[in-house]
Amino acid sequence: MSLFHYRREKIGIVGINGTGKSTLLNIIAGLEDSDLGTKDHPNDYTISIYPKIRILMRN
Repeated sequence: MSLFHYRREKIGIVGINGTGKSTLLNIIAGLEDSDLGTKDHPNDYTISIYPKIRILMRN
């Protein structure tokens, strides 16, 4: 997989449950190691990860 984006561009990843969206973001952020491949990025990059928020509303 290749991914390119412009500076200050925001990216969202959409998919069904269990397909590895959070894992992919964690690998990009350096929070997890990947099994294969390489990751190249500029030295002055910033990644922000917002935690999942689950809200349950009941009547």
